[in-house]
Amino acid sequence: MEAAAATVIDTPREAVVEIVDDPETQQRVTPALTGIADVQQKSDGGRRMLYGYAVFGLVLTGVLETTVYEPPERVHFEMRGRFDGEIRWTFESLADDRTRFRYAASYDLSWLPLRSLTGPLVTPLVAWYTRRDLRRAVENTRELVEAETRRDRDTASARQHRA
Repeated sequence: MEAAAATVIDTPREAVVEIVDDPETQQRVTPALTGIADVQQKSDGGRRMLYGYAVFGLVLTGVLETTVYEPPERVHFEMRGRFDGEIRWTFESLADDRTRFRYAASYDLSWLPLRSLTGPLVTPLVAWYTRRDLRRAVENTRELVEAETRRDRDTASARQHRA
């Protein structure tokens, strides 16, 4: 199953990458993500971590590991476990210090129980759920990054006025 969503964030690319690349951010913006643990830094700057993802009350766990780590352009992850797949983030600089953030994913839904019997009903429902979660994560990311950027600008402005 493929899913993708994109948004334009009113923040320069480097700042977007810095916020999005933090595993804690993903827990804050991805509604179905139940947790991230055991985050390990890789030699290329990427990460390996454990994840939990809930689909209709069923929590799927596994390992999430960067396979391409080339900030500020792109970060790709491989998901292994009960919910296998790939996640691809790309960051494109736009005019006026804005960034196009694209989140694309490929998920293997062969883990679905009794797929041969329930596939015609369950597979589209799970696909809809994960696509909706991805779209919500992208929108939540935009809102979070813009709010944090505004807060940082307001703090810097307040310091300047006090000086």
